[in-house]
Amino acid sequence: MPLHYMRLSKSLGQPCLMFALVILSLCFYQPLNAQSNANTFSFAVVGDVPYGKKALARFPELVHSIESSSTDFGIHIGDIKAGSASCSDEMLSSRIQAIDAINKPMVYVPGDNDWTDCHRRRAGRFNPLERLDFLRRQAFSKPGHSLGQPPMQVDTQATETGFQEFPEHQRWSHNNTAFMTIHVLGSANGFEGFSGRIEADDAEVKRRIQASIQWLQASMAQAIAGGASAAVVAIHGNPLDFSESRAARYDIHPYEGIMSELKQQAAKFNKPLLLIHGDTHKYRFDQPFANSITNETITNLYRLEGIGDPAIGWVEVTVDSNSQTPFRTDTHFIKQ
Repeated sequence: MPLHYMRLSKSLGQPCLMFALVILSLCFYQPLNAQSNANTFSFAVVGDVPYGKKALARFPELVHSIESSSTDFGIHIGDIKAGSASCSDEMLSSRIQAIDAINKPMVYVPGDNDWTDCHRRRAGRFNPLERLDFLRRQAFSKPGHSLGQPPMQVDTQATETGFQEFPEHQRWSHNNTAFMTIHVLGSANGFEGFSGRIEADDAEVKRRIQASIQWLQASMAQAIAGGASAAVVAIHGNPLDFSESRAARYDIHPYEGIMSELKQQAAKFNKPLLLIHGDTHKYRFDQPFANSITNETITNLYRLEGIGDPAIGWVEVTVDSNSQTPFRTDTHFIKQ
């Protein structure tokens, strides 16, 4: 027995010594347990809302539910209005302001209803590229900062030479988990045809796909170099709900490049990677990705699709970086 324990035994007696050792062990255990808890956190995922009048009336309840939760921040995965709703300045700015007013840091990912579908008659027959420019000015007026109150600092591709037009491509780290947002849409990722479509519309999509892949590569490289224990990629469009026959209509597959890169990055990362998307309004949490050669499930790659109209709600994602399967989802529906 060490000398200091012998002295303690003589002065306190054996029973008191045992009690002292128990207290001593608890003192060492508490910080370890606190460290374990520090690796667990949660964030909110909301999207495809608010659409019509009913959803707009219930939106304050949705916001209150998120604000009252223990989540550290939220991600709005796009479609801040219905596809047939007006794309007016007032509509877009008011919806962005509503997200910005939420009392949590909120990261916003553009959806197709928010700009590329604005050519539709009921949406006002706007020029999609002009609406994209307006949306960026509204939602990303302070590159490097999220929406929400208070905002949080993020890195943005807009600070990189040659990619200044992409403030919506953002990344940040939280509790050793790497997060990144990529501007991937529904409506064939922006390739969907419409009357009056010109070469500039196609050029925008090709340019955005190029920037998206570059941002994913750079962000995952940073995650690997930094020793991230998990990673989360947030987009809007559902890249899995797109048939090959439909893809054949376009010179470039709207989603193949980004999905191929995602699978490659999952293999390099070799740790849990979660893809979050919206667009098709069907909540699901699964592992639908397969190796292109072996057709075996990619076991470290997960998919979450958020809740969307006509349902009103949000998904709480809990991350435990000490677990082999660190992602857990809980749904929060607002009763209608």
